[in-house]
Amino acid sequence: MLYDRDWRLHIEDPSTQEHRATQDEQKARAKITLRHLSFHSLIDNFCNIIIERAGLAPHKELVIDISTDDELSGAVRELEASLTCTSGSQGLPSSESPLMQALCECIGERLALIQGYGFAEWRSVHSVIHEYWPIYEEWLRHLPANEALKYEADIFQFPSHGNVLELVQRWTLHIDERYWDGYVEQMKSLETLQVGPGTWSEIMRSTTNGELIMLESDVEFRGRLAKQIGLTVWLRWICNLPLASMQYAALQTLGDINTAIEACRIVLSPDSEINTYLYQKVMFIQLAIGILESIDGQLTHRSSDKWVVTERDEIFRSTVEVEANRWHEEELPAHLKYLAKIIVETSDDARLWILSVILTGIYQFDLRKDQCTAKLRDEVIREVSKDNHLIPDLLFDTLRHSSKAGLLNSARFIFKDTLTEGIAIELCHKVWNSFTSIIGNSDFHWSNLHDSEDGSLAWHVAGALAHLPDPITEFEESLKCLNPRSEGWSFSIDGYFGNQRKVVFYLIVGAMASEWLTKGGAEHVQVSRLLFESVWNHAHLWLRWNTNYLQESSVLVAELWARISSVLPSHSIEQRAINGLESLDELEHVLTAANALALNYQGPGREGILPDTLQTLVRKITDQQIPLLVELGHAKPEVIKSYQYISEKLAPIQA
Repeated sequence: MLYDRDWRLHIEDPSTQEHRATQDEQKARAKITLRHLSFHSLIDNFCNIIIERAGLAPHKELVIDISTDDELSGAVRELEASLTCTSGSQGLPSSESPLMQALCECIGERLALIQGYGFAEWRSVHSVIHEYWPIYEEWLRHLPANEALKYEADIFQFPSHGNVLELVQRWTLHIDERYWDGYVEQMKSLETLQVGPGTWSEIMRSTTNGELIMLESDVEFRGRLAKQIGLTVWLRWICNLPLASMQYAALQTLGDINTAIEACRIVLSPDSEINTYLYQKVMFIQLAIGILESIDGQLTHRSSDKWVVTERDEIFRSTVEVEANRWHEEELPAHLKYLAKIIVETSDDARLWILSVILTGIYQFDLRKDQCTAKLRDEVIREVSKDNHLIPDLLFDTLRHSSKAGLLNSARFIFKDTLTEGIAIELCHKVWNSFTSIIGNSDFHWSNLHDSEDGSLAWHVAGALAHLPDPITEFEESLKCLNPRSEGWSFSIDGYFGNQRKVVFYLIVGAMASEWLTKGGAEHVQVSRLLFESVWNHAHLWLRWNTNYLQESSVLVAELWARISSVLPSHSIEQRAINGLESLDELEHVLTAANALALNYQGPGREGILPDTLQTLVRKITDQQIPLLVELGHAKPEVIKSYQYISEKLAPIQA
């Protein structure tokens, strides 16, 4: 199991698969031949060559027996010349033929079965064959685990060194020796790492440096022996490595998702035999997620039809698509659910720390990336929601760190059925206060609401605002603090222009909160309309004075006008829309507003169709401005596209 590698991590095209299958078949036939009694002396002779080079006594007297088969004779001579060469000029055998591979694997397998050797002798043999990969791999694979277990203390003892980076192969370490101490100190700081908005990313950044390095040969050999003993011993050996990047480097040989999740279970178990730092527990979680992301990416990539050229390509794509569907519908959800359960059920002293790191650190700035990471977080939220006693401490601790991720992920708990009313109200207050604090920070930013989790953040914070006792006052008071003076003695140009995008986001939250209130029953309808009226007035005043923020302001117009029909009474929608369209100065805003209103219009008997008066007004505005903009060359492509879209939705007006 420890040596398995999931085939979905690197899906080969049909030609490569056929070539590999042919090579494997030829190698299998060659191994059957070489295992025949007549070739035992040949294999034993190579074992003796290796043993003598290792400085050990031959295990028995042998007579060289070379077959008369030309191909085999050539492979034997090439390998023998390489193994007996002491100057280094001969190098490794150049042939990678199935026969050479089979010969090397038979030698490695036979070498492992020689009895009477211990750890010191194994190290000597390793020093000879570690570059002969097929021999080395088969030798390690067949070394008896019960024999390796006898030397566990030696395996856990690292070679003598001055600086721990001497345990890494120099050519893979892209750090000048002058900065070694600083790098080691940085890695060691993970051992006392505290929860914060960047903790998840910091652990990932520090550990994934291990993808770029390789452990020194003797250290890697000890790790392979630990792996041969069993998964728990191997994980304990990895956690005993001095640096996080070295630990992650050792884990790169793990390529099976089931084993990766089992490793998480062992490390995170309350009864774990392995002593780990908190960052190491998160590192194993990130390793499992990385394998999930890689499998998911390969299946998605290979099931795409953009690579299809021939009929065989289509057959291959269809086969991968079947596996991709099974993966997305069955296996991936099952893995994520089980991993989330493991995380939530970890020991009490680690649970709050790990969950806080996940909730404060996982945020999708691009919905097309890190999908497995976000799905795991969502599964963790679902699992935590089952424990009503854990939620208050976890969420209040998460909100204390003031991050967008912590704010969003905490807000998602507000509407869980398991929360008591008292905790839910207290959480709403804390979410809203955290939001007003975070949005006031200079580094707060947001992107298109449909391309990241910023839209989800706005919606969930709006829900918290809607559930406060006096949402209108809360909205107005916080807006005063956020929206600085535009003139007078206290005017600050940096403060004013630096806050404009934040004001847009804040107004969007207010508009969404008015929609939340409509879901609360008849007693909240009036509050919903008053809040919407406040947002409407502030938004249109802002639009009048901030024409330089077209991209952000168009999002504001779309979010605001999309909610007219759901919040306002039906008899006032038409007049409100007419007044609003006439107050908009930018053609782009007019088109955005008309599109948003048309998509969400719910007038009597006219769902999705604007009243004739509004259609006439929109046509009047566009027919006046579009030709002029086109003539002057000022018509933006997105404006023309929006105009064409709304024109198709407008019914012809009778003269």
